[in-house]
Amino acid sequence: MDQLFDVVFFGVQDDKDPIATAHTLATSFGIPIETATALVQKPAGTVIKKAVTLEVAQRYQVVMTQAGAKVNYKPCTTGTKLELVAIEKARFTCPNCQHQLESDEGETRPDICPQCGIVFTKLQKTDQAQQEIEEIKIRLQKIKEMQDAEDQRKQQEIETEERRSLLEKRLRKEMGLPTALNTPTRLWSAATLTLLFGIAGGFLSAKLFFTEGKLAADGSITAPPAAGAMTMETLAMAIQSGAAGTNTVEQLAVLSQAVMTQAVATDANTTATVDGAPAVLNGASDGANLVNNSADPASAVNDNDSARLDLLRQFGQHDPEWDALLQTHIASLMAANQVTRAEKLLSYMRDPYQLAQAQTQLIIGYTRADQVSQANMMLRKLLENSQKLATGARRIELVTSTIPLLVKAGLKVPAQQLLEQAEQWNEAIIPSGERAFGWARVAWAQAHLSLNDAASGSISQALAALDDPMSVELRMQATGQLAAVFYHLSALREAHAILNQAHTSLVDIPQASVRDLAIQQLAQAWVQIDQLERGLRVSAELSNVAQRDAFLLKTLHTRAFTNNGFGLSSLAEAISAAGDRARGYALLGRTADNAAVAADQFQRAVALASGLAAPFEQAVVLGDIARLQSRSDRQAAAGIFAHAEEQLRLLPAGVEADIGWGRLAENRIRALEPALAQTYVQQIKAMAVQAVARQDVQYISQVLPVL
Repeated sequence: MDQLFDVVFFGVQDDKDPIATAHTLATSFGIPIETATALVQKPAGTVIKKAVTLEVAQRYQVVMTQAGAKVNYKPCTTGTKLELVAIEKARFTCPNCQHQLESDEGETRPDICPQCGIVFTKLQKTDQAQQEIEEIKIRLQKIKEMQDAEDQRKQQEIETEERRSLLEKRLRKEMGLPTALNTPTRLWSAATLTLLFGIAGGFLSAKLFFTEGKLAADGSITAPPAAGAMTMETLAMAIQSGAAGTNTVEQLAVLSQAVMTQAVATDANTTATVDGAPAVLNGASDGANLVNNSADPASAVNDNDSARLDLLRQFGQHDPEWDALLQTHIASLMAANQVTRAEKLLSYMRDPYQLAQAQTQLIIGYTRADQVSQANMMLRKLLENSQKLATGARRIELVTSTIPLLVKAGLKVPAQQLLEQAEQWNEAIIPSGERAFGWARVAWAQAHLSLNDAASGSISQALAALDDPMSVELRMQATGQLAAVFYHLSALREAHAILNQAHTSLVDIPQASVRDLAIQQLAQAWVQIDQLERGLRVSAELSNVAQRDAFLLKTLHTRAFTNNGFGLSSLAEAISAAGDRARGYALLGRTADNAAVAADQFQRAVALASGLAAPFEQAVVLGDIARLQSRSDRQAAAGIFAHAEEQLRLLPAGVEADIGWGRLAENRIRALEPALAQTYVQQIKAMAVQAVARQDVQYISQVLPVL
């Protein structure tokens, strides 16, 4: 005869709620809640199941432990099966009169106390209701405390701003300065110049922000001041005499406001130089050659079709999701020591920034494997990759973007080599706007390397460059990068103050297009310092809704594929256009860890896309969704592709339908289905469209054998 066991109950786990445990037990065993409640109230040592097999005893232990109970089993001393048998007499205390009750072996507690007559079940329900009330009160109290704290913080900010405003007026009067000029040229808050004054005043920057040694008074190369600008000597005198009676931080805040009112007054009239802007703010990557209609064999295409053909070409050349997929495969290949295949995949990455990230991963892998020569060779390739970018500012941005990865991996030597190259490039930059951004970016990299003294010097260089005339958008780019430096140095208040002052200045920009670009860059700056909610609020001020949707979708792309999932849902919900919002939901599904959550997001995306009125737009959006869902559910993706095909067949023959088939082919090949992608290409009649689609399909087809 097999050995039998008793299942023994030892109470509820210390960190578990008895009521919740009882509900779980009732659900797990299909018993009334009253029975489960009586069970969890039994004293430790109660045998709840007697004379069962080892398998049954173990099952009881697992289920009840997961429910929150403490359960074990022991060899049975008798072969008779009994349930709810106590090792000793169970004792209960009436919660109302404290009368001690005893029950014989196997009996449950009586329903009514013989001493005071209270009904235990009613008392339990009353206690449970009271407990729920207390829990709600505690939760509401916490909400109230949070609201009160936020109100207090806002009130303190208002009072601080009023106090600083009064101080500024007084100092302006003492220094003979005119009334505050809050124009687009004055994009700097008080805290922006904190580190600059540290250089001018000697010990101040080290005291306020840095832990390393003090800076020398001549620790930076200062550009000649613009007409009317305050010199370093004037700053030093002002620090000594102009702000007497206030503490150090307040002095710096007030004086920096005074200095920034002397900035060059031509920003608002300076022509925008968007082509020279860094890619992270400007959006498009290098090499995105737009179609040339004059050389296009399909010369009959209209302007709308030409624009769509441009987008078709750009889609193939700049695809962050595809490059992110390649990066994932490269990491897997490196982990499996398949270096040759990993390097081969690098050659198929088109976005220079994502390529640089992948090259950095290989540098780290080679170094950890003691393959120094290969690591150095990959470092040279990274620099060669950066040389393809059009401007010095963009090259600096690319190489410095890899430094945090190298520092995190403990590889400071290659990180410092890249930093030195960035500094050399920045010395050669001529446009002041690019130079200001470049020095701010160098300071950001130096801060990651804990070179705080050098970072303060680079900040002063950036501020000196900002004394020159430049466009509003270039000044805003440098503003955002400086805020990122302060943020990394844990000077959060200063970072916020910089961006708040920049925001205030936007109202004085007369041109709507320039203001929109500045708003977009400011919103990106808030996102960069992990203030997503502020970034969303600022982006809501864009006058062009389509431009705002593009910004939100791009931000969603960036955060989704950099493992920064916080706030992604709010980004998707904020998108106005149904098509782009559907793409946003699909991205949430693509990056979700939970399969059920991913399926739900894809369903929302398909529902939105299916509601689009235009067959062309519906087909394009459905193709984008299907490609993303193919990463986790190929069967569901095939159904979405079929739906997109149906929409394209509703279109009359022409360039619009051809472009739709081309876009669907680009998505199908990225879903790793080359044969079906080729069938889409064969549907295209216009030679120009077919050439673009065929070239992209052939290019991606070369990658598939390596994956």
